[in-house]
Amino acid sequence: MDCDNLYRPLAVRHTGRFMRYQWYRNGLPIPGATDSVYRASAYDSSSFYRVKVMNPCGDSVMSSRCYVDFCELKWGEIVRTVELFAPATVETQPAGKRHQLTSRYDFNFTLRALGGQSLRYVTITADHPAWTENGGGIERSMISDSLMTVRVRRVNKNLRIYVNGVTPLTNLTVDPSIRRVWTFSGRLYIHVDRPQSVRLYTVMGHLYREQSLPAGQTVIDRLPSGFYIVRFADGSTVKVLVE
Repeated sequence: MDCDNLYRPLAVRHTGRFMRYQWYRNGLPIPGATDSVYRASAYDSSSFYRVKVMNPCGDSVMSSRCYVDFCELKWGEIVRTVELFAPATVETQPAGKRHQLTSRYDFNFTLRALGGQSLRYVTITADHPAWTENGGGIERSMISDSLMTVRVRRVNKNLRIYVNGVTPLTNLTVDPSIRRVWTFSGRLYIHVDRPQSVRLYTVMGHLYREQSLPAGQTVIDRLPSGFYIVRFADGSTVKVLVE
């Protein structure tokens, strides 16, 4: 089987005329992928795909994500290794640093903050761009300030997962003068005093993007014009206009 010459078409259905399209792979726009159908190659598989549909008036909607992976089964069962790097202020389950699982299975783990610590501003990253919270390869469920479950979807490569941003409970008060959100020339600027995750929603309430931010300033560009709601991990929100 020649995987290099295999393709899987991805298509979107909708009502309306004169629509424009932009396909995304792992949260990033694919250059030139602006038709209603995108042909994913085996070289590009093992990725999460979404498509944005835009009408002539400038309104847009983002599809749900789908995972594309094919041509790996020709190798039979493959074992992957996930290394989990977490600070001493949290307890992980399963315990330990090195874990193995069958290729293309999900890796699930639980984080529990030890006494006096909080997971509210935790960031979870991987050493491969296909697995991000923004792109959909990493999903978290916050049970409480001190307990979180995490799913790393469809692991088909050896990965390193990093947990950062565990903070003492006594430092949870955020100084508004340190955390700021503003826009300029079509870009969104977010300045935070500590690493944390933020979610970006459209005014219709649809989740547009989730991103782990380092301490300091982050610039998000290539956003379509319009109003957005920036929601921080502590529940506070800011409404901005990108134009």
